Amino acid sequence: MFSLFRLGLRSDVLGMRHTNLVVRTRLILGASVVCAAVASLTACSAESETTGLSADAVAERYGYRATESALSPVYALVPQFRDPADGYARDLLARQCLQDIVEYTPVVPGASGGFKDERTGQWVLDEPTAQASGYPYLRPKDGPVGGVPDDVVLTDATLAEMERCGVAADERLGTPPARLLNDIEATGWFAATDSPDMADVIGQWRECMVPLGLADLPEDPTLMPPRSVINAVVDAESEAANGGYGAMPLTDREREVAVSDAKCLAQVDYYGIQNRVRAEAELSMIGENLKEFEAVRREYETYQRGVDAVIAELG
Repeated sequence: MFSLFRLGLRSDVLGMRHTNLVVRTRLILGASVVCAAVASLTACSAESETTGLSADAVAERYGYRATESALSPVYALVPQFRDPADGYARDLLARQCLQDIVEYTPVVPGASGGFKDERTGQWVLDEPTAQASGYPYLRPKDGPVGGVPDDVVLTDATLAEMERCGVAADERLGTPPARLLNDIEATGWFAATDSPDMADVIGQWRECMVPLGLADLPEDPTLMPPRSVINAVVDAESEAANGGYGAMPLTDREREVAVSDAKCLAQVDYYGIQNRVRAEAELSMIGENLKEFEAVRREYETYQRGVDAVIAELG
C-alpha cells in the first residue's frame, strides 16, 4: 500500500535496537509537521523563562516514579504524545477526501500486532519473547494494510489530490505540538548512551553472556545478535536480495542465544536502569523548561479533542 509520509521524529534516530524508525508511507501531513517535529530546543526555550526545578522536584510535582512506570516521563506525563489515534484520524480524513478519486484504507490503532510498542516504537527482549521468536525483528510480521493499494497507478493528478487532502487534514486538525517533547525524549536517549551507570550495566551483561562462547559478542546489547548467529541461516546474497533478513527461519542456536540474552538483560536490570537514566535526564529538561512543558501539555489536550472528534465522526 502506498501513501505519502506521516513523519514523527523518535528516539530511533539514535540507533537504539529497542526502538524502530517507523516512517509509514501514508498521507502527507504537510511541511508544517516536519518543522514542528524538528524544532530545536534552543528555539523553544530562548523565548521562555527557565524555572530550574530539579529532576526530583519535577517527579514529585507530577507523581512520576521511574521504578513504577514502563514509560519515560515525556510519554507518561503527556499521554497524547505520539498517540496512534492521530494517524488514524488523518487516515479517516484522507479516506473521506479521496473517496471519489482513489481507494484509501485507514490503519486502525492496535491492528499491527507487531513486537514493538505502537506509540513509542520500543520493544523489550524478555524470556517468553526470546523463547517464542528469538530476535523478532529478524522476521517482522507484515503490518496492517493501509493507504492506497499497491496495484493502483498513481498519476500526477492523483498525487496532487493526495497532497491537497493532506493540507486539508492539517487545516482540520492542526499540527501536533511535539516541538519540545521530541527534544526531551532525545535528551533522555543521549543520556542513556553516555551514562556511566549504563556502561556498568553493559559490562555486567557482557560477563553474563560469556558462557555462550560468542567470539563476536557485540560491545552493546543493542547490536545483538552477532553475525555468527545470523550467518548460520542467511548469507549475504540472500540478505541483499531480500533487502534485509526477511522471513529467515528461527534456529535452535538463535533461540538459545536470545533466551540467554533476555535472562542476562533481566539479571542486570538493563531496561530498568536505562529507563531511570532516561527519566532523570527528561525530568531535568522538563524542569529547565517547565513553562513551555505545561503549555505543550495544554495544547496537546486541545489537539486531542480534535482528533477524538474526527474519529467519532468518521471512524
